[in-house]
Amino acid sequence: EEMVMQGHPPDGAGLPTAIPVAELGHYPMILPSRPNAIRSVVEAACRTQGVALDIVAEVDAVHTQLRMAAEGQGYTVLPQSTLSVTARAADLAWAPIGHPALRNRLVLATSRGKPPGAAAVAVTALVQQIDWTALFRGRPALR
Repeated sequence: EEMVMQGHPPDGAGLPTAIPVAELGHYPMILPSRPNAIRSVVEAACRTQGVALDIVAEVDAVHTQLRMAAEGQGYTVLPQSTLSVTARAADLAWAPIGHPALRNRLVLATSRGKPPGAAAVAVTALVQQIDWTALFRGRPALR
């Protein structure tokens, strides 16, 4: 899933149409504390481009990150799906992070040493029926 930066620019001018990873260091960031998959993706991309992040707050709750961003306390990086599932998203400017694009990778894993139980088999079948692209864009997701 594509990651986007969300925030409330102080001048009301909005954000660029896309934000290069190389520019992330110019924004005060509200990110989850370590260890966190999103934080790892952002930091790894910045590390490869020599970008030092300006982390003004470490906040693990997505709704709190979005509230702080809407209040102008900084910017957060979250999966694009948060735009469609959060009421506060309407209050925020947002832009995809590009060059390179940041993506959150979802993985379903099972144990090699122990066969899955009936519940795990049922959940796996359900997960495989989901159109993840549609889900992330706020459309019906079951195939």
